This record gives sequence, structure tokens and C-alpha cells, in this order.
Amino acid sequence: MKASRKTTKIFAVLMMAALLIGFLNTTDIKAEVNYLRPANPTGRYDFQAEPGEMRHVVIPIKITESINDIEFYSLFAEADTSDIQIFNVKLVNPRYENQKTFYPGEIYNLEFDTAISDSIKIGYHSVSIKGSAQVKSLGEGEYITENLNNTLLMTLTSYTVTELKPIEIVVDKLTFDEKLVYPGNSFTMSIKLKNAGEVQALNNYLTMDFGTSGLVPDYSVENIKIGTLKAGETKTVEVPVKVLKNAVPGFYSISANITCKDNSGTSVGPFVQNMYLTVLKPDEEKVKTESPVLELSTPDNYKVLQ
Repeated sequence: MKASRKTTKIFAVLMMAALLIGFLNTTDIKAEVNYLRPANPTGRYDFQAEPGEMRHVVIPIKITESINDIEFYSLFAEADTSDIQIFNVKLVNPRYENQKTFYPGEIYNLEFDTAISDSIKIGYHSVSIKGSAQVKSLGEGEYITENLNNTLLMTLTSYTVTELKPIEIVVDKLTFDEKLVYPGNSFTMSIKLKNAGEVQALNNYLTMDFGTSGLVPDYSVENIKIGTLKAGETKTVEVPVKVLKNAVPGFYSISANITCKDNSGTSVGPFVQNMYLTVLKPDEEKVKTESPVLELSTPDNYKVLQ
């Protein structure tokens, strides 16, 4: 009896394992069904997705031969990166308008619009075409109906061959009257900002840091709103500055700090530009007769024009 029970338990375990394997195999096969496929001989279609581009894509496709027909309720697409947005997905018959049921053997057009972010990098991305539909297949003498709910229908590949230089905000030129920089006096700094990148910078804010120079801003806001800087664009802001009466004459480092956001709303920066000036002794301002200009073309390269 004990041997018989043991044999029965082993048989039951083997049967459960076989059923589980059969279920998993069935699930895998079903998940791999591609209801749509590109009509070209290779069965593959890659579309181009370049930075900042908007494009209407048309792909000739066929319906899988394993079904009788498919009626779509909705279609949409998902990319594996937020840099690719896809919308207005639809399947159309170029010969008949408003067709909803599609059949194997015919060639249809899968159409959609793309919006590519400025920050996309060189490489490939996967795009899944999904949808809800009713599928009819021929069973044993009768049609079998199956409902699809946001099911994967086919997979496409996008490719990107160019990259844009990322946002880079620099102080292109700093101009001020150096003979006015002495204790107890006020003067104005003219700061020319430039977006040296190839991507638009939104919500730019400038914050000045005068360090231990004894200079203080003569305005109430901490962050100066610059606004949008398009690729290559410059904007100039005039900053009123006071020199404290107890400022110690000498050579000092000051900095301009700029923060911004990209088109996706992601914060970028801060970009820090170090600059230098001299606080004069009160009796030295009369010695200066010219107004020097400090010009910086990049964060690492600058020249002083006398």
C-alpha cells in the first residue's frame, strides 16, 4: 500500500509539472504572435528619429496569415525612451476609406506621427505597436473569436544618427567701468549670456556671487529671470552693484551662476562662470581714464581688452 501511495504521489507531481510546462509553452507561443508585420521581404522596418524632428511615418504592412480577419478598436505606440513620442497611430487601406476590418493577403499602411526630443542620442530604440481588437480565426469547422486588449501587435526599430550639442550657458562678455569699483561707490555690470549649445534652454535664471570682494547686488531678487535662450542666442542683462564702504581693496574672484531647463522640463546646470575684478583704493579711481572690457568666449578661454 505504501509503495502504491508513493507511486501515486510521484505520478501526480509529474502530471502537474507536465501541465505547467504545457501552460507556459502555450503562453509563450501566444505572446509571440505578431498580428502585423512589415510588407517588405525582410519583414523589418526601421524609421529615422533625429533630434527635434517631427515626422509622419507610413509603413506598408500585412496581417498575419494565422488569422482570418482582425477588427481594430484602438491603436497606440510605446517607445522604450521618453525621447520618442508617437501619436495618431492608425491602420488604413490606401484604396478604401474608413476600413475597420483587415484581412491577410492585403497590404495596408500603418501610419503615425513622431515627435523627437532635442536630447536624443545616437543609437537604436524599440517601438511597440499595441492595440485592442477582435480577431477571428478558423477552428475545427467554425470561427473562433478572440478579444485583444492593449496587445502587442508588432515591434519596430528607430535609429538616430546625429546628436545635438547639449545646453551650455556661458558669459560671452562682461563689461563694467573699472574706475568706479572702489569702496562706497555704485556701478553697473553688463553681462552678456550665450547658449553655446544646440538645444533650446528654458527658464534661465542668473545668480551673481560676489564672494569676499565687498560687492553686493543693488537689487532685491536673488535670481534674475533671463527667460528662454535658443541655440546660439545671446541676451544681455545690466546688473546694478554697490561696493561696501568697508570693502578691502584688492583682486577678487566673482562668479555668475546660471540654471535652466530643457524642453522636457528637466533641470540643467548650474553653469558657473568665474570672473575677476579689482577693488580700488578710494584715491585710485582718478588714475583710471579708460573703461576696460572683460570678454569671455568660452568658460575656459577669455581675454581682457584694454
